[in-house]
Amino acid sequence: MERSIEICLLQESDIEVANSFHNTLLNTNRTNEQFIWEFINSPHGEAIYILAKDTSKNGKIIGTQSAIPFYMKTGNGKQILTAKTEDSFLDPNYRGSNIFDHMNNRLFEECKTRGISFLWALTFAVKPYAKIGFDAPFHNQQGIYCIDQYKSFSYLRSLNQKNKLLDHIKIYALTVAAKLLSMKLNFISSDLKTFEINNRESAELDSFFVEVLKEEEEIFHIQQDEQFLNWRIVENPHNNNYVQYALVNSKEELSGHVLCNINDRGFAFITQMVFLPSISVNIKRAFIKRIISNLKRKQMFMIRFWGYDTNRINREEIDLLKSMGFTFVDRGIPVVWMGLEGNNQLDAQKMFMSRMHSHGTS
Repeated sequence: MERSIEICLLQESDIEVANSFHNTLLNTNRTNEQFIWEFINSPHGEAIYILAKDTSKNGKIIGTQSAIPFYMKTGNGKQILTAKTEDSFLDPNYRGSNIFDHMNNRLFEECKTRGISFLWALTFAVKPYAKIGFDAPFHNQQGIYCIDQYKSFSYLRSLNQKNKLLDHIKIYALTVAAKLLSMKLNFISSDLKTFEINNRESAELDSFFVEVLKEEEEIFHIQQDEQFLNWRIVENPHNNNYVQYALVNSKEELSGHVLCNINDRGFAFITQMVFLPSISVNIKRAFIKRIISNLKRKQMFMIRFWGYDTNRINREEIDLLKSMGFTFVDRGIPVVWMGLEGNNQLDAQKMFMSRMHSHGTS
């Protein structure tokens, strides 16, 4: 039977089947609620979600491609609409038929209609993206602070079921070295001087980023307005436990902000950290040390962090955590990036990066 493929936009009636297609291909169990949160209720506009259907098989979904809108803001306050691609999948039985190209062409058309200037993603599938015009300008570095060496080893080796004996030996050596480096923290003062730390939750961080980036006009970040933080933290249906730590001065003004995600498996992520330029390295260290002490009291065996060696702010994050006993491995998820219609007003290297760019499952 000759195949007849229809490329169309997702309708409400397609959600359950589209999500089931994703779960079948990836052997996952994403719920319809999680799908709706990510793609329909996204904070800066509903996602553009493209479907490929085989009409010769009663409209069976055989491919998906999407773009979730996110506003970016530059240091001088300029707002630019971008989108993050997700759910880029094609049924293996349909490969080699240019269906993915047709889905992407439709996606690009819809993005231009919506005023989206850039597309980006965090993905290991660099080659397929390169074929349609994306660059892969950088990748993240995996940072760990080892509290319990054996539990850290057990967790890290479980991340890849294909690991062989040599891989296990390398992971064990990594956790031993990380545990030794973690002792640096013992020599760091926790004296915050005139500052204090509290768990004040910030409804929005956009105004804080204005102060953080006032001398960095080229650096840009995801617009973390109230709508975004409410979606990303409060309404997030995934099994996350976010804790906010605020560094405040004697006038109770926000001077630093760290967002952590405490995993029920016993480890934590530093999801994002942001400081005013005036905050000294010693105060930053004291602040982070107190956060680590708090996480230890919560029985965490390891703290993880995504580091980026791209712009000044992200590089300083890596330097700060290294000085406190974090170990970084230069192997991580690549970031792919493309300006639509040759748009080059943003340099991907200037994007302030954190786990806030992930799809919110951790």
